[in-house]
Amino acid sequence: MTTPAFKLSVFALAAGLSVLFAASPAFAAGKKKYDSNNNTNNNNTNNANKNQKPANNPPAPIDMSGVQSAQTDLNAGREELKKAEQVWAEIARKLQTTFEASSLFKTAVDEQHTAQVASDAASKTVLVRLSSDANYTTAQADKKAADDQVTKLRTDAAAADAVSAASAESLKKATIVSQLQMQAIAADGPASEAKAKALAAAQRLTEMRKQFTDSLKDNPECADAKKGVDDAKAKVATAETALAEAQKNVAQQRRAAAAAR
Repeated sequence: MTTPAFKLSVFALAAGLSVLFAASPAFAAGKKKYDSNNNTNNNNTNNANKNQKPANNPPAPIDMSGVQSAQTDLNAGREELKKAEQVWAEIARKLQTTFEASSLFKTAVDEQHTAQVASDAASKTVLVRLSSDANYTTAQADKKAADDQVTKLRTDAAAADAVSAASAESLKKATIVSQLQMQAIAADGPASEAKAKALAAAQRLTEMRKQFTDSLKDNPECADAKKGVDDAKAKVATAETALAEAQKNVAQQRRAAAAAR
């Protein structure tokens, strides 16, 4: 059985040893080295913690909703424009059919056709007489020779410059022939008069067509259809601008995401 006196003696002995070791130079040196190593390890741990960069947060996903919405609007606008143009074309075609069925227009067409046939017949008579003219015969022969030369060069796969020069010469010869023909027709009274009548009839027909085209904008049904086309075009333009802006925004998001990696 351990007595109180014995316990006290053991505690006293331990205390004495602690004092003795603490006073020992070897113990002090060892403790100093231990404390130094411990401090170094703590400093290294702290420095490692300071130098360690926090993990980057993952980049936010690219928001494509703006592009998708703008593309949907653009598709809808284009479909609306297509339908509006079909409506306008159908109305214009119906009005044109009515116009061309009118007696006034039919008369103008018949007059132009008759005048052109008469002009062609008169001109043909002049050209038959002209074919015996020496200058005209020479001009036609020169034109044929020039045309044949162009054909030969192309068949032989000649240089482009050579073909171009030959073509220019052929056009020059053809112009001379045409000038001789026009001069002969203009010098012939009946042929000249018939040609003038044909030109006048063609001009009247052209004017009638222009008047019809101009009248479309005053037709209420046609005007409404045309406005529908214009409105649809405006919607398409707005949607195209919105889509371009949305695509630009997506590109910016991608650049930012790339920079954050």
